[in-house]
Amino acid sequence: MGQAGLIKATVGSITAEARARVIPPLPWNETFDSYPVGSVPLNWVSATTVGKFQVTELDGQKVLEKVPTDTLFKRMRVFMGPADWSNYTVEADIRIPEKKRQIGDAGIIAQRYTLFAFGNNQRLEMNSWQPEVARAASARFTFMTLGIASNCASRITPMARRAFAAKLGRMPRPSPPSGRSTASTPFPTSRAGIFADAQYGVYFDTLKVTPNQ
Repeated sequence: MGQAGLIKATVGSITAEARARVIPPLPWNETFDSYPVGSVPLNWVSATTVGKFQVTELDGQKVLEKVPTDTLFKRMRVFMGPADWSNYTVEADIRIPEKKRQIGDAGIIAQRYTLFAFGNNQRLEMNSWQPEVARAASARFTFMTLGIASNCASRITPMARRAFAAKLGRMPRPSPPSGRSTASTPFPTSRAGIFADAQYGVYFDTLKVTPNQ
């Protein structure tokens, strides 16, 4: 488990503060079981925004919840790890509730590429900047209904980016991956992360970050 805290120093009448993070080495396999309900991983960037993320219990196990909200904060990105990470895979189990015939969006981030699971559109898409679609990889995928979790993974290598997903307990992961594209000038380094844009919330579990072999 990573840690974070505030370092405070005083010399005479001068006081200064700095936030410090302790990041464990890869591989990660975060199930959130070690966190109290209502808490968040303190060393993740933006996770501590008050009332937006929290560990909660779902179907008898602990998960990380993007709290339901109909404000500006229904769309958020959370980052973890150092900025110089490279050549790694991010994987997570995701559940997006359906309410009033609306299903939100969620995803995972690896080395500046985001794998989006668009709930209403039933589509997977990977890109580095959403408005620019020329180098995006996308695929139709029926998933993300109430009570069904999906597993999503994003693998970043020096010259390619891959994405795949599978409904847990319903079908095996596709082989080859359901989406793949090649970047001539991929981003060399960046943090891992998660994404949520959902009025009625999102649940994340079994978040894995592993170095590529």
